[in-house]
Amino acid sequence: MPLPKQEVLAYTRQMNGSPFVREVSVGTDNIEIRFFGSFAEYKQANPGTKLTAADYSDKLGSVNAVHAILMEESTRLFREFPGMASIDITLPYKGKTYSVSLTKGSVEKFYNTDLDSIKSDQQWREQISGPFFTRDYQDQFAKRFVKVT
Repeated sequence: MPLPKQEVLAYTRQMNGSPFVREVSVGTDNIEIRFFGSFAEYKQANPGTKLTAADYSDKLGSVNAVHAILMEESTRLFREFPGMASIDITLPYKGKTYSVSLTKGSVEKFYNTDLDSIKSDQQWREQISGPFFTRDYQDQFAKRFVKVT
């Protein structure tokens, strides 16, 4: 069954850093997310925006923030859309491009879990976000999955 495009698009508009997403492509079982390369690029594409360079820095102002988005948002999307087999996220930051190209299996192996078995928000907090969404695990995730060009 193909991914529900409108539901995916609605969900990605709520994720961390979402105002600075340039494009979301939804395939049959893949999602591709590309962020703007800078606040200036975002501002050029959205001249009427009320968001500021400070807002951009608050969301995307460090390598750790970039790693957190790549790790946490990809994992949340796999949980939210069980039919998703893979995700690609590209996030430029300070002249470098950070990207992940993940399969559901590789993410489940990293967390040593079956994401489809997590049914409640409490299970999510106990099994994934609580123990894993930390700086230490973000660093491990980045070393394993994040490509920098």
